[in-house]
Amino acid sequence: MIDAHVHLGDFPEKRYTRENLAADLRAAECSGAVVFAFPEDMYRVEDSPSRRARAHEYILNAAAHDPEIHPFFFVWRYDEVPEALPALYKGVKWHRHSDEPEYEYASDAFRSVAALINENAMPVTLEEERENTFLLLERLDVAPVIIPHCGRMNGGFDGLKPLLDRPNVFFDTSVAPIDEVRTVLDAVGPHRLIFGSDVSGTRTPFFNFPKVELEKLKQLSLSENDWRLVTRENIMRIMGRGKRYQLMMDIRLQGEFRAQPPEGYSIRTFMPGDEEVWADIMNGSIGEWDAGKAGAALFGQPCFDPSAMFFAVDNSTGAPVGSACLWHDDADPLGTGRLHMVAVKEEHRGHRLGETLVTAVLAAGKSRGLERIVLATDDWRVGAVKTYLKLGFEPVLNVRFEDHSPRWAALKKQLGCF
Repeated sequence: MIDAHVHLGDFPEKRYTRENLAADLRAAECSGAVVFAFPEDMYRVEDSPSRRARAHEYILNAAAHDPEIHPFFFVWRYDEVPEALPALYKGVKWHRHSDEPEYEYASDAFRSVAALINENAMPVTLEEERENTFLLLERLDVAPVIIPHCGRMNGGFDGLKPLLDRPNVFFDTSVAPIDEVRTVLDAVGPHRLIFGSDVSGTRTPFFNFPKVELEKLKQLSLSENDWRLVTRENIMRIMGRGKRYQLMMDIRLQGEFRAQPPEGYSIRTFMPGDEEVWADIMNGSIGEWDAGKAGAALFGQPCFDPSAMFFAVDNSTGAPVGSACLWHDDADPLGTGRLHMVAVKEEHRGHRLGETLVTAVLAAGKSRGLERIVLATDDWRVGAVKTYLKLGFEPVLNVRFEDHSPRWAALKKQLGCF
């Protein structure tokens, strides 16, 4: 099950962290959530572009740790919407109340953002006063639009009934009384109703976390099929129509590769006992790990080569602070290896350690007679992609995945370097 309405953030004024969310999802037996920033992080506390940027970075980082966490971009200032919006985010959160500052709906910037959303059919969770809800739906005529709280904050469901004949309009159930949810269900059917909790760091006995909201929905006595539609399949369908596969890059191993660590650091290979060290490095960047999980996925595999796993070491402490490895198994084509599990601890980034580790892997591949190294990466890892391009990797346009070409095009615009 997917909770399609979760505010996430880690500022003092309003805090609900990914760790809090993980605990609540487990309690509700949910597998994931749609997440977006708090309004407080956008404009209610201060009108700060840097604060908004940090809030969005927190959302993307949460999604990077778990493929079932789906990030939505909270639109406030149109000039802050990234060109790579469709590549970085699964959807958009549009959130404004009648007593809050007006969005500039007549501006060219708004029309540009609306066009970008439409062109990519990005779902929009739209919380606005009634008049502006209708205005936006004139512009967002292709993108799926989710009206939260069964319309309570958009002027009430009765005032939204002209929208019922629009197949791109959905309603989420967050904090709406069960009678109102049942009214919406009767009007639009289970294919246009979406489970959400509006969990937001506030605890009450009645709503605002997924377990209680799901208990509410059980009163609808939905069939097994309709329950799946409401609690998962509808939101997954409009977000991505299936799994979003990572982008691919490759490099031909021509010439020489020499890893030259920056001053104060050195490179070494794996040693017995490094499992916990490796897991600690990965936990800041790539998923959640411990020694047991790492052993099953990596160190315990027959193809694991200790001499092809590299660590960047802080010479002042002797502690490993980054890692990357060369991977090659029976699934890889002859002569091809993989650059795998590249991560550097946050406090040591900015010293070219990632570049050094990747170069060490390329050198290891070359020395083993490999001809090609491939990697998989994510759109939001812009800094990493820039490093890979600098080292000679090139995008691989996989024809099996129709979205790869536009995603690379968005990154090209953002980076301006390939």
